Amino acid sequence: AGGNSSAGLCSNPVRILVLDDVDRMPRNLDGEGSPIKLASARTSTFSNKKIFINSTPTDAKTSLIYKSYLEGDQRKFHVPCPHCEHYQELLISQLKWEEDNFDSVKYECVSCKNLFSEIDKINFIPRGKWIPTAKSKDPLHASFHISSMYAPIGWKSWADIARQIEAAAFDENAKISLINLEAGLPVEETGEIFDFEKIYNRREYYPQNIVPKGAC
Repeated sequence: AGGNSSAGLCSNPVRILVLDDVDRMPRNLDGEGSPIKLASARTSTFSNKKIFINSTPTDAKTSLIYKSYLEGDQRKFHVPCPHCEHYQELLISQLKWEEDNFDSVKYECVSCKNLFSEIDKINFIPRGKWIPTAKSKDPLHASFHISSMYAPIGWKSWADIARQIEAAAFDENAKISLINLEAGLPVEETGEIFDFEKIYNRREYYPQNIVPKGAC
């Protein structure tokens, strides 16, 4: 069923429900609310139901997948360092490379600070494990986050991600793509915070119901 059709999402009872790319669905579908809630209601007649929700996140405030992720136990995939065996989540920020040489990209362990290569994935990815980082509101709700840093050899490479990191330094759209598509994270709105006291101290007195001459 299409994610833009309330009739399609409500048409049949299902035991196993897969909702794909939910952040591209409308937040309020045909005035009937969340498409996730509408579709999930179709599983209510099954005691052994399974609901799988998947998506690349978008904006932190409106992302449906990010909201669902925060409601779960927020599992992250940890892998062992080839040097010190310290288990850690692979972070884009830990990539290191020589200037103008993306073939030199390596990963710096957060513990021992030694560098290792992408080819080492062959050994450490099979030894990885999902580790919950929060307590789920619902004990049956497991949520998972993973980035393109874990992509199999031959797919998205660390060198490609490094190129995107450099491009993002000069292009806001490239930065959004890096955060959403590669880091697998929602974009947080940022802005300047002004010192309200400076503005408050510049206030002037105007008598009530009198329009100042300058305004006229």
